Formats: sequence, structure tokens, C-alpha cells
Amino acid sequence: METFSTTPTKTWLKALNMDHIYDVFERHGFTTVGSLKEMRDEDLQLMFSTPNKLKLGEQRVLEARLCALRKENVPLHETETLPLEQASNSGTSVDAHGRNSNIIANKAAEFEVKNQDLSNKLESLQEELHLLQQPVKELEPLGRSATVCGNCHHKGHRNDARHACEYVSCVGFHYCGQKKLHPEHTQKVSDIKRQIKKLEKDIGKAKESLKVVSEFESKSEAYFFQEMTPRLKILDWNRYQNKANLFKDLRILQTAFNCKVPTKSADDKIFLKKRSPA
Repeated sequence: METFSTTPTKTWLKALNMDHIYDVFERHGFTTVGSLKEMRDEDLQLMFSTPNKLKLGEQRVLEARLCALRKENVPLHETETLPLEQASNSGTSVDAHGRNSNIIANKAAEFEVKNQDLSNKLESLQEELHLLQQPVKELEPLGRSATVCGNCHHKGHRNDARHACEYVSCVGFHYCGQKKLHPEHTQKVSDIKRQIKKLEKDIGKAKESLKVVSEFESKSEAYFFQEMTPRLKILDWNRYQNKANLFKDLRILQTAFNCKVPTKSADDKIFLKKRSPA
């Protein structure tokens, strides 16, 4: 099967009618969008010094386009997919299935990271809630009166215009242990409980999404092809250098195993040969 190789850089230059200078970019390793975004004007001058000097108009266009590219917010994982191979009209190459599998794997990894991030936040909030709910011993009274001072929150005296409190102001519930004097503490506990409840729901959704993607990955054609290709090549390296043979036998195994990757065993060679024409 005939394939045609290209790269994002080649496509980008072709759109500028400058694909004739692609060899210079390739020679210096600028074959991905990620590398182009890191390219500087002085790199152009170095790459296209005599005898490969750019025309002034070409140089200005490249400098402007590179500047615009650097400002674009393009995630690198969406551009670093090189080299690309496009199949001819006769069919789809096995490499295309590999790329699809990578997309699925990336999605699964994304959900795993999200789930871990949410779990870390939940753990942090639970620890904070635990500290907030720790019992605090009330302050020792500073007099016989049952009155609680509105300033220092000690019992035994009051804080008013005639008898101003001489002690340091209470700094919070964990100093005096009196919730009724610190509604902000009660509010904070309620807020954290609400956040924990929401995070638990979000984690449940993230786990479900990860489960769905993982199940899809394990059953998908792309994943099956990616996992079974190296195993077939172990059976018969020469036969499976021919992509037509590889693709044909992968299809046969895919049907035989209902698109589920069989467990690899010590008898893999015998096990697969029973279901493969190799």
C-alpha cells in the first residue's frame, strides 16, 4: 500500500506557497507545530544564510506568520502527531488505527488526571473539616460573673463603655471554643461540607467517565489493532512486514475474539496461530 508522508510544518509552508523550503526546516528539526512555536527570527537568519538565503518578502511573511503562531493557544498534544501517514484510496492503514488508539488513551489519561486532582482536593478539604470540628476547651474565667466578654470572650467580666476589656481580642473559635460567638466558623464548616459533597459527586462522574473510556478502549478496534500488531509480528516477522497481510489477519483475529484483546500467555504463539492463517 502506498503511503504519503507529511508533517504539520510541510502543510503550513504549503499554505504559504513556500513548501520548496521545507527541506531546510526538516534539516534543522522544525517539523512540528510545537517546534515552530519555539522558533525565533534569528533562527531563520541562521537557517537561511548563504547559499540558502530567503528573499526579503519570504522572510517577512515567515516572521509575521511565526509571530502569529506563537500567540495561538494550541495544546501541543494536538500537534505533536508526527509523522503522519495518509492511506491511499484502496483502504485504511494500520497506522491510522494506532493514532485513533492514542486519542482514546489520551482521553483516558485525561480522566485519570482529573480524578486524581479531584481526589486530592477532597482529601485536603476533609482534613480541613476535621481540624475545624476538633473540640476546643473554653477559656478560663477571669472573674466570678457568668457574663462573657464581647472582646476577649473570657467569662467573668464585660466589655462596655464604662469597663473596657483590657485583654487581647479573641482571634477565633479555636481560641475561645464558643461557636455562638463565631458564626463565621459555623458558616465555614457548612461551606466545606457543601464543597465536599460536590467533589464527591464530581469524582463519581469522573470515575464513571474513566470507566466508559477504559471499556471503550479495551473493546475498540483501534486498541485491538495496537495491542495485537506486535504479537502477530512475533509469530511471523517476515509475513507481517506486508501491511496487507497484517491488516487481513488482524481482521480475522478481531472477529474471532469479538474485538477483545486476549490475555497474553506463555503459549501465545500456539494460541494465536490456531486463529490466524499465519
